Amino acid sequence: MITGVNHITLSVSGLISSIEFYRLLGAKAHVRWENGAYLSQGDLWLCLSLCDKHSPLSTQGDNTHIALSVDQVELTNFRHKMS
Repeated sequence: MITGVNHITLSVSGLISSIEFYRLLGAKAHVRWENGAYLSQGDLWLCLSLCDKHSPLSTQGDNTHIALSVDQVELTNFRHKMS
């Protein structure tokens, strides 16, 4: 049913320092916005999301998660099983 990891989102308190850290590890930066950024490392997509309770740029709480990819047919079957 699960075919892989779609992306990982990490909540960070320092966006620029986090981007620099992952770039030092070899990640490629793709897009940056006021409170987040997308990077990739090989086939893995990483989203950094600003979560600093003291920052006026932070618009949400902790958004850390792993998004999994699922085959469309299997997802439909799973939804039917759950209802």
